[in-house]
Amino acid sequence: MRKKVLSYLLCAAMALSMTACGEKPAESSQPESVEESGDEPAGDEQESSEEETPAEESSEEESPAEEETPIEEEPEEAAAGPMVLRTEAEAFVDGDVTAEGDHLGGLKDKAWAMYNVDLADGGYKQIGIRYGADSVGGTVRLWIGDADYEEFGEMIGEAAFEGTGSWDMNSMVVFDVPNLGGQSGATDLVIEWESPEGESDYLMNPDYFELYKTTSAGAKTNTWNFFDNDFSANEVAGFRGEEPDYTHIYVTTDCYTGYKLDFGEEGGYKELALTGDFVGECALELHLDSPDGELVGNVAFTGAADWTNVMTNTYTVEVPELESVTGGHGIYFVFKSGDFNFASFRFYNKPALKLSERVEAELDIEGTTSHDESDVSSAGGNIGGTQGNVYITYRLDFEDGGYNKILMRFGTITPGGTIDVHYGDPNGELITTITLNRDDAPDSKPENFGSDWAAFADFEIDVPDLAGLTGEQIICFVFHPTDGDDNWVGNFDYYEFSK
Repeated sequence: MRKKVLSYLLCAAMALSMTACGEKPAESSQPESVEESGDEPAGDEQESSEEETPAEESSEEESPAEEETPIEEEPEEAAAGPMVLRTEAEAFVDGDVTAEGDHLGGLKDKAWAMYNVDLADGGYKQIGIRYGADSVGGTVRLWIGDADYEEFGEMIGEAAFEGTGSWDMNSMVVFDVPNLGGQSGATDLVIEWESPEGESDYLMNPDYFELYKTTSAGAKTNTWNFFDNDFSANEVAGFRGEEPDYTHIYVTTDCYTGYKLDFGEEGGYKELALTGDFVGECALELHLDSPDGELVGNVAFTGAADWTNVMTNTYTVEVPELESVTGGHGIYFVFKSGDFNFASFRFYNKPALKLSERVEAELDIEGTTSHDESDVSSAGGNIGGTQGNVYITYRLDFEDGGYNKILMRFGTITPGGTIDVHYGDPNGELITTITLNRDDAPDSKPENFGSDWAAFADFEIDVPDLAGLTGEQIICFVFHPTDGDDNWVGNFDYYEFSK
């Protein structure tokens, strides 16, 4: 039994400081910073790496995609927390440990320390502990403390750590704590240490621990939302734009940045898209979990000749070595040559969908809609849950262009609504708006169209603003019901594009 806490001492959870560094280079051989040039990349408005998820409010009407499970009303939105949340090890509120200046010491078998950490809006799913250990190593565990502190509470993750041969605090043990993701606000966390087979030696000297948010590798990640970096190789490398509204980072040879990404249970990510302004023979390496960790990708492409007429561009390159990577990892971009005014990136584990073929609605790369895999007229699945501001994103190949019509196989019992079509993500440049009114259904519609979510009709719509698009594009549909955001536009089976 652990003793109860006699007093609560609130410890400050320290986020990584992200201070803009450097000013615009004077020579034309260096990129202009956006804050001074006033030019933002066209069609590339930025948002946080955890892309905003439009709120889904409840409705008394059943959801079209999951009729037996109405969407619950969301609680009041909590304050957004940083991507990396750091707490100093010596800032514990209770425990069987000893503070030794700016770190902990004297940790033997069953040592433990409790911390009160403000998780803000939550979403933290990994923990990293910086430590030194001239020992045989051991096991470290993370617990969510219970209300009375009589016991630790719920154990949510553990990992083995190795002796490092030194008490210098220059090593890191990182492990997944997925059940922490649902926790928000002030939370009591307990770290416990255990020695192998009851060894009595001291285990480690912890310096600090960090909690990490991991975002989907397939989601758009803004480059300034790293958890680790080294910009020291160039005095002007660093953030561009005004905090917190950064637009990109400038990086060059011998710089690196690290990102916390989730490659899922199946992995399969073997392509990388990089968006920004690039000059010269650009090359970077992808490393797993540290700047000199396992090499999982080599990237090389030719950017613009100089900064005079450079334009924002997206380069998609193959990274086949990454295909077998699964789960949460730190991915390090180690820049080897060239100049990068680097805005965002995303990985792909699904090919682009050719518009010369039928596009199944459920074959998105990300979004906030719901999917129903039941058989429908296309012998596939469909998407539903299309409430106000819900979005879905597709990777489409417009080939040689000219596509100016779209057939949407669509079912609804609501009046319908509109779909805003954006480049890239919900905040990207608006391309066009598609209107879907239930009353405009063709004469060939089924008899139960308008009264059954599974009754689909074919709506043929002119989309002249898409005719000029060629090649591969990331296109985002944002839904807006006619009768309020808490209703639905409808269920979508497939799309057919034509010229």
